[in-house]
Amino acid sequence: MPEAAHHPAAGEAPAAPRQARAALSGDHVEALHLLGHNWLCSGQWQRAVTLYAALRRLFPERGEFTLALAFAVLHSGHAEDARQLAEPLAADGPWAALARRIVARAWLAEGDTAQARRWLAGEAAHG
Repeated sequence: MPEAAHHPAAGEAPAAPRQARAALSGDHVEALHLLGHNWLCSGQWQRAVTLYAALRRLFPERGEFTLALAFAVLHSGHAEDARQLAEPLAADGPWAALARRIVARAWLAEGDTAQARRWLAGEAAHG
C-alpha cells in the first residue's frame, strides 16, 4: 500500500490529529476534499492518496474520505489495498453502492471477473 495510506493508526485519531481536527473548520475540510477531487480527476494519484489518508485519519467517520482513498489507491496500482479499504463500507449505508463498485474494479484489476460480477450484483457484500 502506498506509504501515506498504510498507517498504524489508519482509522484512529491520536492526540496530535485530534488537535489538528479541532483546528480545521468545516470549510477548510471541504476545501481539502475539493482539492483531493481535483487530484483524482487529474490523475495525480499519489497526491490524492496522501491527502485522503490524512483526512481519513482525522475524520474516520467520513466514509467519503475512505472511498476517495480507496479509489486513489486502486488507480495507483494497489488493487488489494483498495479492496480492503472499500469492503467494510460495501454492506450497508450511504456509501455501499460506490464501495461495491470500487471492490469490483479492484477484483477486475487482479483479473478475477467472477468476483467482480458478484460484487457488482451485491451478492458478496451481503453474504
